[in-house]
Amino acid sequence: MATSSQAPLADVIAEYRSTGVSSAARRDWLVRLANDGRAAALATFAELVASDPPASVEDVLVAFAPLLRKPSALPVEALFPRLLDATVHLSVAAIVLDVANHYVRTGRLRPHPANDRSAKLAALFESVAIRLEKLPKTPPGDAAEWEAQRRAAEEGFALLISLCDTLALVGDRSVCDPLRAALDLPHRRLRTEVAAALARLGQSDGIDALAQMTAEPVVRTRAIAYLEELGLGDQVPAEYRSAIARAEGQLAQWLAAPLQFGIGPHEIELVDRRTQSWPGFDEPVECFLFRYAYRAGQGELAGIGIVGPLVYAAPCGADELGVDDLYALFAGYHAEHESIGETPFAEAPGVERGMVEALVRELGEDYAEVVPVAVGRFFGERHIVFTATRNGGRGTLVLDAGEPHWYAAGDLRSPLGATQAYQIHKGRKLLRAFNAVEKASDATAE
Repeated sequence: MATSSQAPLADVIAEYRSTGVSSAARRDWLVRLANDGRAAALATFAELVASDPPASVEDVLVAFAPLLRKPSALPVEALFPRLLDATVHLSVAAIVLDVANHYVRTGRLRPHPANDRSAKLAALFESVAIRLEKLPKTPPGDAAEWEAQRRAAEEGFALLISLCDTLALVGDRSVCDPLRAALDLPHRRLRTEVAAALARLGQSDGIDALAQMTAEPVVRTRAIAYLEELGLGDQVPAEYRSAIARAEGQLAQWLAAPLQFGIGPHEIELVDRRTQSWPGFDEPVECFLFRYAYRAGQGELAGIGIVGPLVYAAPCGADELGVDDLYALFAGYHAEHESIGETPFAEAPGVERGMVEALVRELGEDYAEVVPVAVGRFFGERHIVFTATRNGGRGTLVLDAGEPHWYAAGDLRSPLGATQAYQIHKGRKLLRAFNAVEKASDATAE
């Protein structure tokens, strides 16, 4: 296949249109056009996306990626206004607006290319919002129906969020009424974006709504950021300005991400707060542990999350591990250094099975069903990780300098596996070493 710079653009258009809407070749042609760099190639990109876009949202995202990565010399004005005509296609509408908004926000386009389309975009916002309200409230009957409904909701909400940003950037206050109507929708992220758009358009009810949204942990971080961006940080209620409230919001937002749970937790509460030295940081870090829970039917899915040196969560509880080991678990997971690593036992070089068998025999009768699973490197030390049983209970055994360290599997709902157990082992050593240095420094200073 010739690149767009090698083939006449008329041939590129013909090749593109000869493929089906679901063909990956469409994505590839669009990527070539986006990477071309010429105004004519970008105009062709806009024409093809506006008139006949790929069907797959994933393909669309890949096709648009070069437009956000290319240097500022790219003649992006060649994309508009034609590219905005693509907003009639739900699969590409959100990314089209996001790209235009990005160019305006970074100063590469002035004025906004949608300046003369605010009424049309407001009407689009209203129609999509109505469509989402009409989606069935009961679960669909089969997997295909469920997937179609999920995708419709996902694409619809993404478009509404992009439209909020666009309408605020355009700055036309005549569009406020359709936005206000969406403040009653149940989707908290969308309500936050609508409130932010109204606030940016100078509407007091948008500011009030943003202040109210700070009470919701899952959108607190966004709502506070929007208010502070507008110079209205004093509108954040005092109880949601605290370090604990902000950390709670960070974890709730992380848990609600599509790659995590997709929704915010039903419960979230502080377990521990402390300032300590942490691997990878020059200064002590304020750390927060929260317990979170999701309710489903008669059951509950709970875990512990950390905010501070990282935002992360694990399906375990403080009553199972204890606070110190929870910090160790997250420190071991987070640790990155060329002198730290693990290798599956079967692939580990320089480990003689006879030597390992001898080590196991030395353990005596305290452990049974001992199976080596990994070899760890830790600043010149070699650790051997086993699964085993002890007193009838399963767990993980770590041999460190010949000394056995036992980590019971614990609660069968979320048993501690070998990977997590070794993370705790590494984390204990790291936090002990880093905080011993901190204490020694304090003692010297005194």
